[in-house]
Amino acid sequence: MTKRNMRGKGPGKVLSFEQTGELYYRHGLGKMDASAYFAALHSYRLALQHDPENAEYLLSTAEALTAIMRYDESNRLLLSFFPDLKAQPAECYFGLGCNFFGLHELPTARRFLEEYLHADPDGEFVYEAYDMLDSIDDEAEAEKHLTKAEKEEQAQDDISLRARAYMENDDVPAARALLEDTLKEHPDYGRIRINLALAYFCEQRMEEGLKQVDTVLKQEPGNMEAHCTKALICHEKKDKEGVRREVESLSACDRGDMEALNRAGIMLLELGEYARALALLKELSQRVLSDEGVLHRLAMVAYRLGDMQTAAHSYDVLLQIDAGDSIAQFYRKVCRTAAQGGKKRNDLPNEYQVPTIEIIARMRKLNGYLLLRDEPRRAKWHPDGEMMTLVRWALTLRESRVRRSIIAMLRTLGDIWAERILRDFILQREPGEPLKREAMLALQDMGAKEPYLCYIDNEFAEGHAEPASALQVNLPAPYAQVLQTCMQSMREEGRAESSALFAVAVWTAYAKQMEEAGSAPGLLPAQTSAMAAALEYRACHLGGETVTRMELCRKYGISLRRLNGALGRLKAPHTKHKEGESE
Repeated sequence: MTKRNMRGKGPGKVLSFEQTGELYYRHGLGKMDASAYFAALHSYRLALQHDPENAEYLLSTAEALTAIMRYDESNRLLLSFFPDLKAQPAECYFGLGCNFFGLHELPTARRFLEEYLHADPDGEFVYEAYDMLDSIDDEAEAEKHLTKAEKEEQAQDDISLRARAYMENDDVPAARALLEDTLKEHPDYGRIRINLALAYFCEQRMEEGLKQVDTVLKQEPGNMEAHCTKALICHEKKDKEGVRREVESLSACDRGDMEALNRAGIMLLELGEYARALALLKELSQRVLSDEGVLHRLAMVAYRLGDMQTAAHSYDVLLQIDAGDSIAQFYRKVCRTAAQGGKKRNDLPNEYQVPTIEIIARMRKLNGYLLLRDEPRRAKWHPDGEMMTLVRWALTLRESRVRRSIIAMLRTLGDIWAERILRDFILQREPGEPLKREAMLALQDMGAKEPYLCYIDNEFAEGHAEPASALQVNLPAPYAQVLQTCMQSMREEGRAESSALFAVAVWTAYAKQMEEAGSAPGLLPAQTSAMAAALEYRACHLGGETVTRMELCRKYGISLRRLNGALGRLKAPHTKHKEGESE
C-alpha cells in the first residue's frame, strides 16, 4: 500500500514553499498524478536540492519513494528531516506508517498509523490508515494461532539470522556451534542444515557440507536455497558435472517464488551462466522495479553478454531514483563506452560497488578534500559538488576506518547537509552499532537535536549520543577517563546498547557514592585500565552478555589480580580493598 497524494491541498497545509524549486516541484506533481513515479521522484529531488528546508518538497519526495517500494529510503528521508517523533506533520506519521507496513515491521507501523489518526482524526488518509490497522490486527490474531509447523519455521528463521550474523562477523565457529546444537534437538530443521552446510563450506569441510544439503534435497527436491549451496560447494570442488546438474535445477526454479528467483539468479551469475541468469533476472526486475541489487545484477549479465542497451537501462532507472548515485553514474559511463566500441572491462564486481581501481582513484580525491583547511573545504561543500558525492559514496564502503574519517569530517562541517547525511547513516541497517554511536556523538557535537533515530540490531530505536555524557559528577579527570575507556572498548567489541547503558548506570552510581563520601583518590594509568575493565565486566554480565575475566585482562593489559581488586572496589566503593582481592 502506498501513500496517495500525500501533500497539502491548500496554502499552509504543511509548510509554504519558496519559489526557487517551484518549477521542479510542479513538474513532479504532474508526473505523480500520471503515475510516472520515477520521473516525479527525479523532479522532487531537484526541487529539494534548491530548497533543502522545504517540508512540502520532502514529503512529496518520500511519497514517490514509497510508491516505488523504496520504503527504507523514504523512512530515512522523513526521519532525517523530522527527527522529533512528538512533533511531526500528520502526513509524516502516515508516510512512516505506510513504509513500516510495507517493510512488514508491523508494531512500528501500528505506532505511526495511530499517531497519524491522533494528529489528524479527520485527515485525508484516515480510511487507508484504518485499513492497514485492520490488517495488522488480523495478522496479530493469526500469530496467536500458528500451527506447529509455522512456529518451527519462525524458529528456524531466527536461528538462521543469528548464525548468518556470526558468519558475517567472521565468527564461523560460533555459527557452526549454534547450528549443530540446534540440529541435535531438531534434526528435521532443513534450513538449519543448509546454513550449517554454508558454515562447513567456509571452513573448507566440503564433504560434510554436501552431506547436509543432500539430506535436505532428499526431503525437498525443489529447495532453491539448498540447490544454491550445493552449487557453491560443487564449484569450489571443481566438480563440473555436479555444477551442471545444479545449473539445470536453478534454471528450472519456480517463477512464482520471488525469493527462489532471486537466489537462483544470483547463483547463476556467480557461476558465469549469464544467459540463464539474464532470463531470471529480467523477470525479477519487472516485479521489483527499484531494487538496486537486482538492477545491477541484471546489468552485469547483460553487459557480459554484449547487450549494452539492457545494461544501461538499469542504471538509467537508478539515476532517475537518485541522480547523485555515483555508483550508477560510473556504470552508466562504462556501458556507454562499451556501446561505442570501447574495450569491455572484466573487473566489474557483481555487488553494487565500483571496482577496486575506481575505489582507489576516488579515495585519492577524497583524501585531497580531507587535507584541506576548514574554509577551503567548506567552499567545496555543496549538494551538486564532487565532494558531497564522494562523501555519500564513501559511507557505502564497508571499511570502518574510511567511514570514521568521513564522520569526523562531517562533524567539522556541521551544516544541514552534514546533519542529514549522518542521520541517514544511522538509520541504515548495515553499519554496526559502534559506527552509529560515533555518528551520534558527531551529531551531538554539531548541536543536532536528540534523540537520534536509528536501527540497532535491526530494530528501530531512539538512540542517544555517547553515554559518557551522562556522567555529571565533579570528580578528577581519571574517573571520567575510566568511563570513556570502557565505552571505547565496548564499541570496538560491538556490545549491546543495554550493556552500554548498564556501564553508565553502574559508574554513575559508583562516582556519586565516592563524591558523597568526600573521597576520590587519584588513579594511576594501570588502575584506570583496571577499573574500566571491571566496569565492562559488570556491565556485560548485567546486560546478559558473556565475557570472561581473562579475556578482559588480555584486552586491557592488566593482571587478573588487579582486575579482581578493581571489581571489589566497584562493588563496595567505601571499602578499602587490598589489590588482588576478589569479589
